[in-house]
Amino acid sequence: MKKITRSRTSNRHTLRERRKIQSSLKIHRRIGDKEGEAKDWFRLGEIDLDRDRREKARESFQKCLEILQQIGEESDVASVLYFLAMVDIEEEKYEAARKLLEKSLAISEKIGDRKSESLAWETLASVDFRLEKHELAREEGQRALKIAQQVGDKWREASIWQQLASIDIFCGEYEEARQKSLTSLEMWKEVSAREGEAEAWRDLGLIDQKLGNPQYAQVNFRNALEIKREIDDRYGEASIWNRIGAIYKDQEDYDAAVTCFKQALEIFLEIGDVNGIGSTFGQLGITASMLGRTAEGLRLVTLGAMILGPTESDNFEIVESWANGLASELNYAQEQFDAMSLELVEAYQKDNGLSLIDAAFPDPAPDPDKV
Repeated sequence: MKKITRSRTSNRHTLRERRKIQSSLKIHRRIGDKEGEAKDWFRLGEIDLDRDRREKARESFQKCLEILQQIGEESDVASVLYFLAMVDIEEEKYEAARKLLEKSLAISEKIGDRKSESLAWETLASVDFRLEKHELAREEGQRALKIAQQVGDKWREASIWQQLASIDIFCGEYEEARQKSLTSLEMWKEVSAREGEAEAWRDLGLIDQKLGNPQYAQVNFRNALEIKREIDDRYGEASIWNRIGAIYKDQEDYDAAVTCFKQALEIFLEIGDVNGIGSTFGQLGITASMLGRTAEGLRLVTLGAMILGPTESDNFEIVESWANGLASELNYAQEQFDAMSLELVEAYQKDNGLSLIDAAFPDPAPDPDKV
């Protein structure tokens, strides 16, 4: 049986394709073609995983696994175990994902599938990083890297260098992270992976930002921004605009900062990213307060906190803290704060809160391509 692997064009699946697969599944069941049935269940699983229908994806992958355990090659079983782990990762069930990855890894090691072995180690490193087991994640990433180098998998090697750089950034080991990011960048260029290049430039920007080199950070972020635009990564573009805006804010170039934040907010509103919307309102509110427009800043950060509240975002506590601090500075009573919150809900429903931004920043902002 041909090894099951995830389709690179899986995000293009349509309802028609899903129905086609379901029809194929009925035929394969009728004629007793277990191989065909397993493939159909796998394809249905990948469609549902791409569309965030995780429980349906889990059910399809599980049915595929049950068939493969009866008739399939072990490499197919390892692949499906891997994708079941990906479902758990999407649901933040990291311990469950780890157990599935360990099973997948054991099979890959047994049959000598070195590329799958490298992928499993890399994904284990990602899981353990999220579980805050940073040293273990680093060891697993290094094992994945060694195998990728042995089998000549340049794309995987670039990905792992980037992952190891991310661990170093989190641990505050910025110079080590820079070297790994530069290695990753060159390898992404070698395999013509523009998305990977953009992420490497972004990481280099983060490193320079952490090291207090804003000029270098901005150059790196703008390199990332150019690629994000080229590949039409709208979320990535908005995120980079926020990064550049934060640099301008720290440099007290508030007009440029507002321009960048507005550009980010426009994209986040377009794509409906709630975390991005709330965080950017927070940035705009903080900027307004730094300009001495405390009341306007309070309204913007409070709106940001209200949007972030249901998301469990890491930024919620920061934005909420600013809202509480500005409310105290203005001596707002709870009744005043509650009344203002109701007004903010109405403003957001009316025009996505854009009138609040205009009130806080009445002067025309520079063109975003000229800041």
